[in-house]
Amino acid sequence: MPLDTMLRTVRAETAAEQRRADDLAGTVTALFGAGGDTSEAERELFDVLDGLALLRMREHAIEVMWAFAPATAEA
Repeated sequence: MPLDTMLRTVRAETAAEQRRADDLAGTVTALFGAGGDTSEAERELFDVLDGLALLRMREHAIEVMWAFAPATAEA
């Protein structure tokens, strides 16, 4: 798979996971405000945040490879 395609794919995955993390953060905040049990929602949020950190590291690695790849490698 070409690097530019990989980069677009990982950026799309990162954006989707960021939206998921934002939604879960809202859920945790709402549960906390209502005095509900937030433990399960927090656990899920932290799992998503861990995955998001890995996606961002992968995105950075692909950006570095793309920056140093010869122009012919993308053709």
